[in-house]
Amino acid sequence: MPVPSASAAFRRRGFVPAELLARRALRSVRAVAPGARVVRLLAPRPDPWSSCPRPCARPECGPEGLGARQRARRIRGSLRMRRPLPARAAGAAMPRIVIVDDVLTTGASLCEARRALEAGGAAVAGAVVLATVAPPGGEGAAML
Repeated sequence: MPVPSASAAFRRRGFVPAELLARRALRSVRAVAPGARVVRLLAPRPDPWSSCPRPCARPECGPEGLGARQRARRIRGSLRMRRPLPARAAGAAMPRIVIVDDVLTTGASLCEARRALEAGGAAVAGAVVLATVAPPGGEGAAML
């Protein structure tokens, strides 16, 4: 399950990096997980940076340069389930969801994806990221 990009990032790029990574990784795991598939379960809420004090285009209104706590506060509530999970037959196992993201800085995006999925009744088995980046201020991946 790829972490969705912010709407502005999607418009700028035209694609969601985490979704490309998830689709590529799926090819590698088919032998051990034949039923695995990439599903877009989450969508960004209309304005994920609505906690900015006033509308602006300054860098401080986005996630760049923020520490772990600030990023977590800003992103909290920014993702939602696209639609309810389908009902399962009695006794059927809940699908195991693996969250995929391109870059881990503080872990705030992964935590928000997990929160939104679990709030929607999904079971998160883990997460996979392609790269890590040291967060501003050296706080480490404090959110994980």
